[in-house]
Amino acid sequence: SAYGVLDGFPRAFEETVRRLPLSAGADREGSGPLYWGFLWGTLILAVAETALLPDPVMLVTVAAVASFLLAPVTFGLNYWCVTRLVDDEALRPGRLLRGWAVAGVLFMVAATGLYLWLHVV
Repeated sequence: SAYGVLDGFPRAFEETVRRLPLSAGADREGSGPLYWGFLWGTLILAVAETALLPDPVMLVTVAAVASFLLAPVTFGLNYWCVTRLVDDEALRPGRLLRGWAVAGVLFMVAATGLYLWLHVV
């Protein structure tokens, strides 16, 4: 399971960066420097987290809160990519789904704001 995560995340990251308009013409063969950089970065971060947070419950709590706080950003970027970067108009979501997606992004922003207000302020 851990190997799958350590191998899968860098591959997904590398492929994502290759598909961005800024990286047109990027090398498509083998595992490039993005893969290895992300792999080593993930490994270093995992070791640092384990050293700084040896309590597994606290580690999971911190990871859950971090992913919750980043969810609105992830949702927003996903919406932007699907509505702007998909070339074929037939593959883009319709008006109803776009409205649903915007409502979801706004809900996550509100939920994150409420969480921060209750726990930080």
